[in-house]
Amino acid sequence: MIVSHAKRFIVLHIPKCAGTSFREALKGYHDDNEKFWYRRYCPYFGCEVDYAHMRLWELHALFPRVFDALASYKTLALVRNPYERFISALAQHLTAFHPKLDYYSADKDLLREYAERFIADELRMERVVGNARFVHFSLQTWYIMLGERRLVPQVLPIPNDAKGWADIFAGLGIPPAPVGRSNRRGRPLQHLLRIEGILQWIEAFYKRDFDWMRGDPILAPLTARPNSMGGEGRT
Repeated sequence: MIVSHAKRFIVLHIPKCAGTSFREALKGYHDDNEKFWYRRYCPYFGCEVDYAHMRLWELHALFPRVFDALASYKTLALVRNPYERFISALAQHLTAFHPKLDYYSADKDLLREYAERFIADELRMERVVGNARFVHFSLQTWYIMLGERRLVPQVLPIPNDAKGWADIFAGLGIPPAPVGRSNRRGRPLQHLLRIEGILQWIEAFYKRDFDWMRGDPILAPLTARPNSMGGEGRT
């Protein structure tokens, strides 16, 4: 998360939505005492918290001054197609926390086996809420809504060209700067988006995100199923 008190803007860092690249471009404007980076133990919650990807309820509890500034500062969050975002989060989790898997050299069948086992045995909503290792699987709406109350007025898809980024910088009232490309870690898992069972699981797990995005004409296109979906590997 980037907080500029001088420029009066806040950019919420939703995991797997180009947040690290965008943060790098904006870091010179961050002037809050808290850096909002790294995971660390939080006595208030009694567990680790990922300070880089704070959900709104965490921000409200731990940094009420910044939370209150959401109402008066320009606030922005970038969002992403939930299917692609899940694949990116899964890739990061497998590479970080499954050292026995040689991720980049594993064949498609082994990656599918790991993915389906992870979905069935490890990924639970309560872990996403309370275990910082699973924060990348958070719902995108957790960074935009607190309960049923929307706190972030400007929510946009990740731009796909320099003009789109320039428009975002202009909206924040600052000059444009280069934004690096997102990492490609998720590419070896793209074949999972041709598996009907996995697509249905994503749609159920992120139902709140899908429903919310479909109600916004700018964000609704992000909910489209991947074009690559075909008959291969349907379950």
